[in-house]
Amino acid sequence: MARVFEGQRTFMHPALRWLEVLTYKLIGVREEAEQRWTQYTASLLSFSIFGFLIIYLLQRAQAYLPFNPQNTSARPMSVPTLLLILPVSFVTNTDLAGLLWESTLSYFVQMAALAVQNFASAAAGISVAVALVRGFVRQE
Repeated sequence: MARVFEGQRTFMHPALRWLEVLTYKLIGVREEAEQRWTQYTASLLSFSIFGFLIIYLLQRAQAYLPFNPQNTSARPMSVPTLLLILPVSFVTNTDLAGLLWESTLSYFVQMAALAVQNFASAAAGISVAVALVRGFVRQE
């Protein structure tokens, strides 16, 4: 992991480096330039807001999405605040799993929103930790 965070070559470079370069070009990232803390904060906040919106919108649209054998649209989340608690808990990596999400969410929403956000929020947390360590190390 240290080699990845330092931008050094790893055993996966031959297989995936082209995809990394293509992604950077598509989203306009200059690999050699470092972000200032304000840019980094804006990136992290926009990533988290995007994750929140995806979960929220998938919850609202689950009646029209595939993999819904229980017909969860017949039992929608009746309390509007529950529609907000779920995305917030998964974006912040607190995962309030004790609120019976399995009975109110379709399989698709659980896969496409919750499982993906479990990975994405942990990755965001790791990136914040790496940024803090870099900040302390590079402090003059």
